[in-house]
Amino acid sequence: MIRSATFTAMTILLVLSAAEVVQAQATPVATGVVVGGNYGRGWGGGFYRPYGYGGGTVYGSYLHGRASVIRAQGEFNLNTSAAAINLEEARSMNLDNQVKYVETYFEKRRINSSERASERRPGSAPAHRRWAIRSG
Repeated sequence: MIRSATFTAMTILLVLSAAEVVQAQATPVATGVVVGGNYGRGWGGGFYRPYGYGGGTVYGSYLHGRASVIRAQGEFNLNTSAAAINLEEARSMNLDNQVKYVETYFEKRRINSSERASERRPGSAPAHRRWAIRSG
């Protein structure tokens, strides 16, 4: 589900980037002309952009958008890798827990049988043997 949502979002970003390229090619732009913008951190363009944006030109904004898409792809790959590592660590811990469970189970049985043996009177048979002796 997350993968398909990410793919859809990335597809939309690529379509919007392509539309910006077509628009940038259709309208004549003088290089180096600052269209306005936020050069520092903070508010600008109607929403929060923590790292500012582009160089202020249409082409600079286009390149910044392309870089954001590439960065997002890299972050997706990094996050997917981290998730795979976490999954394998969880599987390993689960196997360790299963081994610990079995060891604990048999240790409890051993303690139980040794305690029962120590409580028995000397010379008496174990409970399962006494039953067989009485009925036989």
